[in-house]
Amino acid sequence: MNRVGKDRKRKTTEEVKESRRKSKYARTDDTTAARRAYNRHDQGITPEDISSGIPEDHLVEPMHSFYNTKVAVTKEKAIQIELETKNQADNQQWILEHRRHITASRIGSILKMKNKQTNKTKKSKKVEELLYSTFRGNAATRYGSAKETESIEEYITFQRMRGHDKLCVSKCRFIVSTANPWLSASPDGFVYDPDDTYPHGIIEI
Repeated sequence: MNRVGKDRKRKTTEEVKESRRKSKYARTDDTTAARRAYNRHDQGITPEDISSGIPEDHLVEPMHSFYNTKVAVTKEKAIQIELETKNQADNQQWILEHRRHITASRIGSILKMKNKQTNKTKKSKKVEELLYSTFRGNAATRYGSAKETESIEEYITFQRMRGHDKLCVSKCRFIVSTANPWLSASPDGFVYDPDDTYPHGIIEI
């Protein structure tokens, strides 16, 4: 083989090596970016991280890690969350857990997104809305919160007039399903009536 042929072969080999090196570093950079994104946000990967060009397969590891450490719960952990989330929306832990789980108040809007005609943009906006909402209440929700205790007392009075003399309502906190930990609820109270056929219930004002 003459010198020209050898130079061409050497150049081709070097180009291949360089291409492989760039590809390797690109994959490393993407994975690092995904991990940094996970570490940066307690809620997990942000829409900006997903739209920044990070390959989806590099998001799998941080998403699994987020689920296993932030969403999945044992029975003991579920009890701990309940104990730490009194006063509901006035409690920072409640706000945090509310972002991590699908709550009863959100399930309806999420189920509507199953429609195949719902485009990807709308779904992305819904995810962003659920995870990163800045909503902190309005006149209606503040009125509801202010009247909650009064409404529960009136409910107890009404039920006792109907013969449920032992009925009582206790404050409810953030409840996470241990079987399906992505599901949760935080009703306004637990209802207990020992004389009823079905003694346990909940109340939502």
